[in-house]
Amino acid sequence: HRSVLFDRFKADRLLRLQVTHVEHHRLAADPIQGNVGGFFATVLHMEFSVLASRGELHRLGERFRRGVDLTILMLVPVSPGALVFRDAIVALAYGYGNFSSENVGLTASTFAAYSLGIIPLAVSILCQRLFYAFRVPRMLLIIECAALVVYLITAPMLGNRFGTPGLALARS
Repeated sequence: HRSVLFDRFKADRLLRLQVTHVEHHRLAADPIQGNVGGFFATVLHMEFSVLASRGELHRLGERFRRGVDLTILMLVPVSPGALVFRDAIVALAYGYGNFSSENVGLTASTFAAYSLGIIPLAVSILCQRLFYAFRVPRMLLIIECAALVVYLITAPMLGNRFGTPGLALARS
């Protein structure tokens, strides 16, 4: 597991655009890509809280937009890459032992459906920290309830039509 200090260091350097060419490629290949929003949110959460308590909404908005922009910038290649290379990724990770080619195909399709939600998930993590900074965690509950209602409506339809990947698509 990565330490919070390490995540804070990496995200802080990215936010200040102090990343060398070599570091950029290392970070781009890092498995933390699925949690990019998480480590930006870890760094920004305290700053969000301080700026919100001081009433510095303009600076807060700037920092939030910067975090969203960097999150999207880092994840734009990931989502299409996961779609295009889904079979190779899953075969490399699971295509051995008792995992048949049929299992690889189903898992790859499910992985592709989930990959459509990579960017929204990362941005939602930043939004969660923003709501916490404003001390309105109840809004998160409302949003999660709305997301659950959408899932409960779309899951049966997509699940019946596409099977397991359809359930993943409904969730992503």
